Amino acid sequence: MNAYRTYQQNSTPACNRIDLLLALFDGAIERLESAADELRRTNPYPALSLMAKAQLIVAELASGVNPEAGEISVNLLRLYEFVSYCISTRQPDQLDASVRVLRTLKQGFDAIRDEAVELERNGAIPAVDVNHFVHVTA
Repeated sequence: MNAYRTYQQNSTPACNRIDLLLALFDGAIERLESAADELRRTNPYPALSLMAKAQLIVAELASGVNPEAGEISVNLLRLYEFVSYCISTRQPDQLDASVRVLRTLKQGFDAIRDEAVELERNGAIPAVDVNHFVHVTA
């Protein structure tokens, strides 16, 4: 047996694709909820920064989708486009709608987390490329 393959199978990486994906969803949801709260308090300046950061996260989520992978991928891109549109309106009710979409998607990915971790561990899904990250601060 290949020693490197054994190491890969028995070691747990510091991060895996699905956990990074779930963290991106959490980051976007958190920022959009805060932005909606700020807009309801008629405090647009902090909201604009939060919406811009959420928009970057949604763009990163969309960039990871291969539109040639089939109907599910195309529909996922449409949902990300809808979320981006909602953010661009700068309306609290539209931000709430975008949060609902992102939460639903996150729940779906959360439901397959264990399977995705196992697929990555076995090499069926490529490991995370730690050199490809978008850094979004608070």
